[in-house]
Amino acid sequence: MISMPNIIKNNIRDVKFGKKCIIVEPVNLYECKIGNNVFIGPLVKKKWGRIINLSSTAAKEPGVNMSLSNVTRAGVAAYSKTLSQEV
Repeated sequence: MISMPNIIKNNIRDVKFGKKCIIVEPVNLYECKIGNNVFIGPLVKKKWGRIINLSSTAAKEPGVNMSLSNVTRAGVAAYSKTLSQEV
């Protein structure tokens, strides 16, 4: 039996770029703003890089009546910290 591989394509969608940006695929960038003089590319091949998440203080200090938002922000922060230790 022949099985098909799971193919995950990279994507750049709804991104505002500053001046002199360099993008080396594969990358996934969604709905964000990239500053000037920025290099974005594969971290694993270089064995070096940065993961930057911008969030609110709700990731560390959850607000009242915002349970779904609080869980999502805390989950993204924890995922990023774990990913940084694995890559």
